[in-house]
Amino acid sequence: MAQDFLNYYNNFSAHGYDCADPEDDFYDDDYFTFKQKVGEVDQKLAAIVCQAMDDCHNTDLYFKLITSLGPLLNRQLIQSDIVGKYMNYVQMIDTDCCEIKVELYLCSS
Repeated sequence: MAQDFLNYYNNFSAHGYDCADPEDDFYDDDYFTFKQKVGEVDQKLAAIVCQAMDDCHNTDLYFKLITSLGPLLNRQLIQSDIVGKYMNYVQMIDTDCCEIKVELYLCSS
């Protein structure tokens, strides 16, 4: 996917555009095509991230995944696919907190 993105970027940036010519529609057409290709890469990446989130079986793994992906998760197409996955993470944290409360209660009595 990284190579695909680099190919799309290099193809887009290799063209010479005349910014002073208002009749030149080549930039708009190429930019639209570039955005479509980047959107396709984002959709593939979102599918991979969703699968990775589904495979996380504890809060540590979830946290590491979210941290390692960082700002990539803020991309609009990716974020729209994974926003529902965060509820799983919150539920895992809630479960962990409940288990800690039980252990603390048992230790204090």
